[in-house]
Amino acid sequence: MISNHIKLQIKQLRQKGYSLREIAKECNVAQSTVSLLTRNVKLSIAAKATLIKKTNQGRMKAVESNIRKRKGRQNDAVLVAEDLLSNFLLDRDTAFLVASISYECEGGKSNFGVLEFTNSDPLLVKIFLHTLRQSFDLDESKFRVVMHLHGYHKESEEKLFWSKVTAVPETQFTKTFNKKESGINIKDGYRGCVQIKYFDVRIKRTLLASKQLLANKM
Repeated sequence: MISNHIKLQIKQLRQKGYSLREIAKECNVAQSTVSLLTRNVKLSIAAKATLIKKTNQGRMKAVESNIRKRKGRQNDAVLVAEDLLSNFLLDRDTAFLVASISYECEGGKSNFGVLEFTNSDPLLVKIFLHTLRQSFDLDESKFRVVMHLHGYHKESEEKLFWSKVTAVPETQFTKTFNKKESGINIKDGYRGCVQIKYFDVRIKRTLLASKQLLANKM
């Protein structure tokens, strides 16, 4: 049985802008009881402002907590990946396997025409080209790069960026494809998309053929 003194204290705390949870903890009663006893309590403008501030602070703490948890999980994943790759050696056979799988996912599938690899992820583009170069003796003059950019991109800046990523000179970049967009949905950090072309269909067919050969070994 809750005493009249406690009931009065509950209502007074509510009028001061205390949350239901805070009152329950302060008075050592169930939160449901606090809710029942304060449902007819009228809050002043100051009390409402206090409650809104506490609610926003609680939300921010929850957001910050979730961010810390995500960072912790990401750090754990990095440590696991580092451990798995600690003895990894990128010899020519492994490089060919990586290049083949990358091309199977993001490259052109026809057995005719030039080798075409399209992606917007600079790291994946770098991995593919590095392993491709390690797998084959390439003629660097056969590379061509086509950028796909939005209206908010600066072509000269993106060309310099992708030239460094691909290690292909800017002189081997062909006419940029400009995508039509409203400019409303600007992606932060998005550097556009590039299509890498290499004019040797034999290498393309070799990359595509590896999928079946690899599957046969499993």
